Amino acid sequence: MGDVSRRSVLKSMTKLSMAAATAPLVPWISGCCGHKDRRIQLNVVLHGLFVLHITDFCIELLTPKIEEHVHRVGSWDVRRIHPLESGKNYVLRGVNHEKRLPEFDKNCTPNFSQEEVTFSVDAEKSRHSVQLPFPAGIHLLRCTPPYPGAGLQSTGNRGSDIDIYRLSLCQVLTYNVPDYRELILLESCWEPYISKTTFTCNLHLWAEPDKRATPKHAYDAYAQLQTLLPPLQFNLKVESTVPLDRDTGVCGLPPEEEQGWSDWASGGGEGTRPTNCCAVMAAKKL
Repeated sequence: MGDVSRRSVLKSMTKLSMAAATAPLVPWISGCCGHKDRRIQLNVVLHGLFVLHITDFCIELLTPKIEEHVHRVGSWDVRRIHPLESGKNYVLRGVNHEKRLPEFDKNCTPNFSQEEVTFSVDAEKSRHSVQLPFPAGIHLLRCTPPYPGAGLQSTGNRGSDIDIYRLSLCQVLTYNVPDYRELILLESCWEPYISKTTFTCNLHLWAEPDKRATPKHAYDAYAQLQTLLPPLQFNLKVESTVPLDRDTGVCGLPPEEEQGWSDWASGGGEGTRPTNCCAVMAAKKL
């Protein structure tokens, strides 16, 4: 081995100093440098009471104003969670925007279109909104079992009445991210955290109770949800719960991240059973 010159040592020290100076600028991408490029997968995980309003251009995430609910955004780390403020419009940027909504299991969650039933969307009554591009995939997790002798929802001869017989307790929208450095939820304090093993990032959104609620809360919550979709009337017909999935089928999302807020953050149990606060999908056409 040749002698190490003073000049070569100084050059090496300069490179190390530059690396050290830039490291604090991107502390959350540790481990990604070995990846062949900057592409990752983002999982947007929904916990609680939402309307997924599917427009011609995007998904508008709405939630009613309910005092018993916490509204949070963050990673699966209590140190990386931030409040979602009332009246704000949050926008997800830095992900691929697919041309159309992907296929999903319509038998596992309440979904309806204006082709089937007459309703409007009153976004002004939403506590806040989150605009999401069309994802690459939609995964409905922790689905309650089918109700014997009934479909998912039924309008029958009652016009705007929607009977809900089955629910997904956790929903995940997956996105392809071409460059993790561009990933941001505008108006929020959320900072992406990239898994160094799966090259994925999980963005959790909560709109549900922070402690165990009474069964009455479930019916009150859906009564508030329907104010965003007049003149629909939701009739909750299911109170069953299901355990965490053994395998979510979503890269980078372990089963424990399906838990509701009260079960995970406070350890007080998952709401009422925990079917009190779950999402519905509304669109012009599905």
